[in-house]
Amino acid sequence: LLNKAAGKPILGVVGEEFFQRHVIEVNFEMGTVTIYDRRTFAPPLDATLVPLNSAKSAKVQMPGTLEGAPGVKITLDIGSSNTAMIDTGPVTNRWDAEGRPWTPDGSGVVEHGEFKKSENRLMTAKSIGFAGYTLSDVPVTTMPKDFVAPADVSLGVNLLDRFDVIFDVGGKRLWLKPRANYDAPFRHRLVGLGWKPPADADGLEVIDVARNSPAEAAGLKKGDVIVGFNSKPATPEAFAALKAGDAVELKLRDGSVRTFVAARFY
Repeated sequence: LLNKAAGKPILGVVGEEFFQRHVIEVNFEMGTVTIYDRRTFAPPLDATLVPLNSAKSAKVQMPGTLEGAPGVKITLDIGSSNTAMIDTGPVTNRWDAEGRPWTPDGSGVVEHGEFKKSENRLMTAKSIGFAGYTLSDVPVTTMPKDFVAPADVSLGVNLLDRFDVIFDVGGKRLWLKPRANYDAPFRHRLVGLGWKPPADADGLEVIDVARNSPAEAAGLKKGDVIVGFNSKPATPEAFAALKAGDAVELKLRDGSVRTFVAARFY
């Protein structure tokens, strides 16, 4: 089930006791994990020391802010591929009252050996602050009630990869060192299409059209096959190079054309 959920083989799972007994350095750029003896470990002098509120879990907690509001409990989850997650509740209710845009965002977790799919929403937080750092315009996935609790915000790999992270869970501390991409803008979806290569031809077959997206407004639908992108072949690389405000003309296999302007929609 773990292999199926991850989409690749998993040889084993590291439990919380391992984190409590060792100092663990995670380098997301290199894709490496370095293990240190807690008794002899010397932290780097250019990293920020962060005291933790709890050493009872590998999901460590530290104080933070959400859109400037203090008293927020932040947890780090290196098992999550999301940027950030919050529970559905008072914050998301306020965002809804403000009319903040959103689009559906499905994900899932493995619980008691069973993969459970969750229907969530993708929104944007104006800022998230922790350990003296503030990141702006952050994509946030809203999760079912009490999924992130007892924390308020969970930070996943797509945010943590802006830091070198060193965990000393047993010592109730960690260190953060910003990387070169620390203050780079977060990537937001600008089209709202999911696709796969069609079985019988070149191009991209649409498998999903996001709610409130430019693609939805242009009339694209599941099953369409895109063969042309601005008078060139349709490729994933062409879509990845888009910037907000770019004009897009898509030619479909049936000869019809769809036009829109790339824009954020959540």
